[in-house]
Amino acid sequence: MTLFSLLLIENQVSVAAAVVQIIGPHLPEYRLTISQEVTQAVTEPEPAQVILLNIAQLEDDVYPTLSSLSEAYPDVPIVVLHDASTPPAQTEEQKLLAALAWGVATYAPLSKVGLTALAKQLAAQQNAWQVEQEQNQPDLTSSRLLYEAISSDTSHLAIQIIGPDHRLRAWNRAAETLFGLKPTPTAPLVESLPLSPDNLARLKEFLDQARSSGESLFIPNFSLDNRQSETHWVQLHLYPLYAEASQLADICVISADVTDLKRTEIQQGHYSQELQVLLETSRQVSGRLELVPTLEKIVEQTKMLLNADNGRIYFLEKEQAMLQPILSIGPLPDQDYPTAIPLGQSPIGSVAVSGKSVRLTTPGQPPEHVLGVPLTAFKEMMGVMVISRVGKTPFGADDLRFLESIVRQVSSAIYNARRFEETRNNLNELTLLYETSSAIAAARDVGAVLSTLIRQMAQALNVSMGHIVSWDKQRTVGVIRAEFLTAGSTASNGKETGRTFNLTQRPALLPIQQQQALVFQANDPALDEAERREMVKRGSVSRLLVPLVVKDEAIGWAELWETRQERMFTADEIRLARMLANQAAVALENLQYLKQTQQALEETDALYHVASALASTQDAQTIMSTVLQEYLRALHLRQGSVIFFDFETKSGVVKVNFQDDSPGEPAIPMEETMVEGRPAFGLEGWRLPLRNNPLYERLMATHRPVVIDDTLGKLLPFLPKAMPPLPTLIRLGWAGPETLSLLVLPIQIRGEITGALVVEATRHKHTFTPGEIVLGQAMADQLGIGLQNVELYEAEYRRRQQAETLREVSFVVGSSLNLNEVLERILDQLARVIKYDSATIHLIEGKRRRIIAGRGFPNPKKVIGLTFPVRLDTDQDDPGALVIQNRQPLVVGNVPASYNVLKKSPHEHIKSWMGIPLISRDKVIGLISIDHTEANAYNEEDLRLALAFANQVSIALENARLYEIEVRELERELEIAQGIQETLLPQFAPQVPGLQISGRILPARQIGGDFFHFFPIGNDSFGVAIGDVSGKGIPAALYMAVAITAIDAQIRVDLGPGELLNRLNYILYNRLRENKMNIGLQVATFSPLPSSQDGAESTVMTLASAGMIAPIGASKHSYKLLPVSGFPVGALSPPEQNYHDDVFMLEPHTTIIFTSDGIVEAQNEARELFGFERLEAAINEVIDTQDAETIAEHIINTAQSFIGQAEQNDDMTVVVVVKT
Repeated sequence: MTLFSLLLIENQVSVAAAVVQIIGPHLPEYRLTISQEVTQAVTEPEPAQVILLNIAQLEDDVYPTLSSLSEAYPDVPIVVLHDASTPPAQTEEQKLLAALAWGVATYAPLSKVGLTALAKQLAAQQNAWQVEQEQNQPDLTSSRLLYEAISSDTSHLAIQIIGPDHRLRAWNRAAETLFGLKPTPTAPLVESLPLSPDNLARLKEFLDQARSSGESLFIPNFSLDNRQSETHWVQLHLYPLYAEASQLADICVISADVTDLKRTEIQQGHYSQELQVLLETSRQVSGRLELVPTLEKIVEQTKMLLNADNGRIYFLEKEQAMLQPILSIGPLPDQDYPTAIPLGQSPIGSVAVSGKSVRLTTPGQPPEHVLGVPLTAFKEMMGVMVISRVGKTPFGADDLRFLESIVRQVSSAIYNARRFEETRNNLNELTLLYETSSAIAAARDVGAVLSTLIRQMAQALNVSMGHIVSWDKQRTVGVIRAEFLTAGSTASNGKETGRTFNLTQRPALLPIQQQQALVFQANDPALDEAERREMVKRGSVSRLLVPLVVKDEAIGWAELWETRQERMFTADEIRLARMLANQAAVALENLQYLKQTQQALEETDALYHVASALASTQDAQTIMSTVLQEYLRALHLRQGSVIFFDFETKSGVVKVNFQDDSPGEPAIPMEETMVEGRPAFGLEGWRLPLRNNPLYERLMATHRPVVIDDTLGKLLPFLPKAMPPLPTLIRLGWAGPETLSLLVLPIQIRGEITGALVVEATRHKHTFTPGEIVLGQAMADQLGIGLQNVELYEAEYRRRQQAETLREVSFVVGSSLNLNEVLERILDQLARVIKYDSATIHLIEGKRRRIIAGRGFPNPKKVIGLTFPVRLDTDQDDPGALVIQNRQPLVVGNVPASYNVLKKSPHEHIKSWMGIPLISRDKVIGLISIDHTEANAYNEEDLRLALAFANQVSIALENARLYEIEVRELERELEIAQGIQETLLPQFAPQVPGLQISGRILPARQIGGDFFHFFPIGNDSFGVAIGDVSGKGIPAALYMAVAITAIDAQIRVDLGPGELLNRLNYILYNRLRENKMNIGLQVATFSPLPSSQDGAESTVMTLASAGMIAPIGASKHSYKLLPVSGFPVGALSPPEQNYHDDVFMLEPHTTIIFTSDGIVEAQNEARELFGFERLEAAINEVIDTQDAETIAEHIINTAQSFIGQAEQNDDMTVVVVVKT
């Protein structure tokens, strides 16, 4: 349904919204289109009944803009809108006046009042427009068509249509005459008929009865007694008519004057049949959209009514100016059907041109009588209906009028059904195009895609078979790429795919180059003989060829073959075939590009892998295998070799070979005796003879690839001379019996051919393209460069290895001073760059030299320690003495023939010998000798490297000697320091009444920082000091001596332990601080008390601690750490640190144990600490002995046993005081 449409030209969203908000409620249904500019409205016109134009869109000169709008929208009124919020400017008012003068319909302010008034005007205009639309709308209902047909009827029977309201809807001329009816503005009532009241009532009863029952009624005698003349009797036939299911039935009344009964009877039967046909066509119009069934029904009934033999329908093809046969029913042979009829070239063709019916008789025995009526609907020519009969009475004018009435009824049905059919066909075409596009997008195999497309084309046009042909224009050859046969087709054996044919022998196909579609009919006398033979071969009667066009160029064509009956391809079918052919063309072109791209990617991938191999590996075998494998993969081949030429032996050595595990049949039948040397498997290492080898000679002469594409041995054009046939090449070893094609590419290093890259086609004949040959030569060149790099790399690697070995030797010399370790490492590194079976290092000791290190002997102990003379005057047969005396290296290539001394055990295995002097500070200190079981094993490079080694060994030996001297000197100094330290410690346990005292030190090094000291105080008191100097070695020992000396210097009777520590901190703080050291120290004094009443004597212990582990107070039944604390001496300055005394009463059998942290922090091999728990356990094991020496000894021994094989990290010191 068409809606009342408005076009608003406005670029302000707020203004457009205001217009819609105010106008919308006044218009029930309408369509609004908004254009932002006049240019958009003109270039993209939309349907509109009114244009609303904002005056701001107009230029000062309004005429060009309004004229362009009027031209794009003729007869559409324009309403100008202007802003009413402010008084109009002078220019705006001038534009408004100019627009009104030009002829715009009106103007309206952009205000609520102005837009409301405009809305009411638009509503009135909408109503008037809708009324006009309804009046102009053609009435296509079946009732209206029937009324028109009856009103124009000229038969002798009176026909009337009476509606449910008893009004006469329509009547014919006979009814006007019989009943005296006159045309009136409104439908007259039945009361206007010339009937008496009784007969009028009877008639109404008959009408209602027929309407309610839905069945026809027959009244044989009914009088018209109200006429002015004599009474007429008529027969009435009443038929209910159902035009639409929702309406009550009209009644068709046929009145026949019974005066002439025979005529009345004939007319009644004839027109009763006509009425039935009209009723049937009415139902067809109302209820069917299926085209072919509708046409078949109409033609069958019409043919029967007109007593005809044949009925046909033609549809007009405007583009071809032809009438295409659509339907033919009847037994008569028809020479014209299914041949199309050109417009204007026959009586039937003239009907479609003139739009007028024809009635004619064609000459012949018997003659054929024909009626032709145009099919028109809505002023459109659709086609022609033809009714014919032979040898009977010619058709009369009534027959023609009857056929015209039928055609008028069926034209609208045909029109609607054709539109329905076209819509369905369009949907089918869209579905088909979507499927083809999906197939193209989803598939990557050219054969699969093209097979899908030709199948869809053949099925869409309902033909027997089809195929797609690509066009090789350079060779003027067509290649069948895909084919399709319907089920049960016998037109072909289905193996046409891949077949080629020469287009120069098929001239009838050349118009395809001009992108023309071709239709061939086998019965066409003008058909080219080559095409006729092709069609006869396949049993085809009709054939359609459509070009495959890409970028305005034909790249092939699609062929559709019909083998069942002659086929006239319509314009729509050809158009559909072209559309699908375009899809096929795009698919073919895209997939060809894809194939080319895939090939390029494979070649690029192969080059990438080759480049990666060259960059990542320096193994020649890996590089050769990679190059050959990647080239074979790029060409989709499976067999090939890399051959290097041995020019001395005139042979080619197969370095790498890949064999095809499933080759095809041998290219040429050959006897086993023809294959002279090439084995079937395991070619690597096999030698190819090159003497008198023509392919080798051609390769060396041209420096270019040799290509053999087939078994006849033909070469590419650039070779000046043909090669021997393939059997000869097989005998020479270049190919195997299974080889069908061969390519040999030269490998060049430094401009000289050193070998060949060979690839073989073994499963099918392969034509090596120029691109493939260029790719192969590029890979062969890469292989040559890679092998050259490997050679350079290996030489550089050897130099680097030698340099690295020398650096490692230098590192060994600098990182270790252990002579044996250094010598072993030197011999290890020497073996990496100089091959030897045994080697020794000699050192001069006085007049003899001694072997101090050796490698490669069955029993090294028998060799190491052997001595030899240094001077030649002692033994003239000793090459080692000669090296030392001359201070120069010596290489002996044949030892048994030169020196008898080396024939004896353990040197009897030596065949080659090399000796290098060890010189340090211009003095020969020894000798390196290496030997080998092969003669002449050493060259100048080995000698040069051995000299470098000898220099490093000399340095190592000199450093080791100096180190040993320093170590011995240091050990002597440490022994002296140890003796001094031991003299500072108590030499024996003091004898103090009421106390047992014992001390024990186990140093971690030769000298340490732990100490203990006993000192008397006055006549009856006694003091103990235990200390731990931070650090190790001599510095710690020195500060230990200082601490002991300071303690002795500060002891006084009135000075307690705490004050003693304060004074020591004051004296030693600055020195300790400068050297970043400190001293842990505990001082305890023991003073006896008078005896108690029971005679027992007690002792008072006064204690001060500076950074030592708290002493342990133990007895038979108790164990506790005494609560004392303080920072080490030297940790804090005197003002910051103040030590104080703690006093403890010692009862008899009480034991005080002083320890350094080396006891509790001792670690075993599992890195577990000895700890306080194990210390407590050790004390409890011997506390009952009440013997100070036993307790001290047991604690030290227990801790030492706990350490086991682990290294002792700190001094361990214990002092035990037992109150007896």
